[in-house]
Amino acid sequence: MDRAARDAAQRVTAAIRDVRTDQSLQATIDALVRRTLEVLPDCDAASLAVVANHTRTIEAYATSDPALEALDRRQYEIGEGPALDAADQMQVVESADLAQDSRWDGWRPTAAEAGIATVRVLPIHVADRPYGTLHCYGRGRPLPAGDLIVTHLWAAHVASVVAGAHARAGLEVAVDSRTTIGVAIGMLMVQYGIDRDRAFDVLKRASQSANRKLTAVVETYIETRRLPGVDREPLPRL
Repeated sequence: MDRAARDAAQRVTAAIRDVRTDQSLQATIDALVRRTLEVLPDCDAASLAVVANHTRTIEAYATSDPALEALDRRQYEIGEGPALDAADQMQVVESADLAQDSRWDGWRPTAAEAGIATVRVLPIHVADRPYGTLHCYGRGRPLPAGDLIVTHLWAAHVASVVAGAHARAGLEVAVDSRTTIGVAIGMLMVQYGIDRDRAFDVLKRASQSANRKLTAVVETYIETRRLPGVDREPLPRL
């Protein structure tokens, strides 16, 4: 192994070791973007977009340069760009010279305005489950081809960390939802002298009648003491 390869391996190893895996999804991807610039020193700026499963809806986003956010979100607005191609094709998409690239006519002017000359985008996925894309941007020289192996190694680690953080976030949301619903059930039981099953039925009926998610109805009820879609007098504050 030559010195350059050894240095690259050490950078990846150090970055993997230093990224915590017990943080929120946002804190996790913020840390991953910072480490990306250390692992890939020829990357002038980096960003990471986490999307909802098999959609083009951004759930979480992190960037080393706030100016990149408009550039990245522009791709989702107009439906074209290297990030979308990488996600759809499940493979690396790059351009060594965006000014001379004939792809993405609707997006390249935005990249030029941001001073971006080169781009390399890697899909972030575990098996067939896509989690988003990791973007490496250059403001001048092309990203070295030799970095591609290191980039793939780092992207694989990013995918595993993002998948874990995403799963934890989903569990936290589920626990929070159950807790909130339990609070609303308790309030209804006290107010109307009904049992738990009947209180839950009232909440479900309100959700169906108002054509709103149960969690949204519950939050509205806790805040306003009103059940949308249910013909009852407003509940007094407890």
